[in-house]
Amino acid sequence: MDIPVRARLEVLPMPMPAQRLTAGDGEDVRGYLALAVAPRPEVFASPDDPAERAFYRWVLGHHLAFGTWRLLGDLLEDLLRDGVTDAGMAEAALWYDRYSALQLYAGSCTADTYAQVIRARMMARNPAFSGVWARDYERVLALLGRYDLPADGVLKQALKRHRLIHMTLAKILVPQGESLLKQAGRRPGEGATDDERDTLDEFFLVHRRPTSDAEFRAHLLRRVAALQCDLAARPLDLPTHTGVADLLPAGLSSMMRDLATTLAARPLLEEHDGPRQTDRTEPAADELRRRAS
Repeated sequence: MDIPVRARLEVLPMPMPAQRLTAGDGEDVRGYLALAVAPRPEVFASPDDPAERAFYRWVLGHHLAFGTWRLLGDLLEDLLRDGVTDAGMAEAALWYDRYSALQLYAGSCTADTYAQVIRARMMARNPAFSGVWARDYERVLALLGRYDLPADGVLKQALKRHRLIHMTLAKILVPQGESLLKQAGRRPGEGATDDERDTLDEFFLVHRRPTSDAEFRAHLLRRVAALQCDLAARPLDLPTHTGVADLLPAGLSSMMRDLATTLAARPLLEEHDGPRQTDRTEPAADELRRRAS
């Protein structure tokens, strides 16, 4: 297991949304889990330059957001097939809250840095560059459209929290209030072309190929470990972002520890007990949280 002193952005392998994660072996994830639970600031060090650190966090946070969308989409599909349960809805809400937390990490820079470093690089790739081109999020939205969510349900509440967090963060990072898509005369409801979806994947270093569940979770765990070590060395302390952090159901680092134990639950159980026939890992994650606490 390679634990670098200096962090680096790496390609994230992912299947196309319509392809399932496959069976197969992955690397030992215990070292990544240990760092996610008890991060060490001297490893996975993010760039010293504030501008490069902002771009690093933008990509790293989005990698984990893509992974969250992927696993949330799989869960939503499974619930539609097997039947909706209260536990399943609570699990889906938790995944959505994790996505909201990752938005805070990805966008943890000043408005000037966002405009000059992140927005400028996206605009250089395509003047209308937009997150609505994300394949895995398109899938999540399509699946959510097949649910009749009660207004007071846990998933609906998580969606409302996400919208508020997203809008609050957007006002901080883009005070003028206009996305690149709107600036280019486009609307989100118009949909994306395959070329635009490819552009977003390429920008965020996502490589589409068949990927095993174990390999995918290991990639995500490595990134959670890197995020946690970054936060241990350089906590998010921008006064402008305090209001966003307050909207989360728990602290960012705490939510990332929880994400790590959830991601690690299945690989570690398979290592001990052999392959399992179900994707439901929350009970196992609960046990891992108890061990880590």
